[in-house]
Amino acid sequence: MTVWQVAVLAGIVGAVIGGGLERLAAWSLTVGDQGEDTPLPRRTGWTCAAAGLSCAGVTVATGLVPTLPAWWAFALGAVTVSRTDLARHRIPDVLALGMLVAGGALLFVASIQQDASDAFLRAWIAAAIAFVVFLLLGLFGRAGLGMGAVKLAPALGLDLGYYSWPAPVLGLIAGFMLGAVVGLVIVGVVLMRRGRARDALRKSIPFGPFLCVGALLPIVLG
Repeated sequence: MTVWQVAVLAGIVGAVIGGGLERLAAWSLTVGDQGEDTPLPRRTGWTCAAAGLSCAGVTVATGLVPTLPAWWAFALGAVTVSRTDLARHRIPDVLALGMLVAGGALLFVASIQQDASDAFLRAWIAAAIAFVVFLLLGLFGRAGLGMGAVKLAPALGLDLGYYSWPAPVLGLIAGFMLGAVVGLVIVGVVLMRRGRARDALRKSIPFGPFLCVGALLPIVLG
């Protein structure tokens, strides 16, 4: 099968899975100490479309390589994370951890197929570094980076770190900058309305979607 044929098939399967992702997103918001009882408004059609397009997109971007299943898992996880972050400004721990575990397992299989144990080790080192850097930014930075984004960073660093050292640097910085630009726009609007910039950053910026989009940049650029 050609890349485009696999991309179409992946898009169809991803769209079908999208209905389950919608339920997963709703369930994830009820888990943990900050679980909420308010139902998540259904957006099943949008979730299915996003899941299908994401799976097809990463297929075209990566090609038919052993790491492709890991990027399918990333795409589906990114859709679910974006769904909760956009709707509730939350990235539940179960989603961030799930992306990390799924990515680690699938990259382990890819590393065996490619005889690339060094790349697998680099991926985990990149994941650890990404967590530490984002944790410091979350604790001491002024960009409104929430702990949900901090917990998501290792999963992104893992997938990108498998390729090279520059990949996670470029991907995570790109995602952070995308979120920061949007944040500055929102802060400007809030200040014009005599609001508080810190509150606007803390409550209005869903960093998850931007981080996920930024993580795809090194893959798209090859």
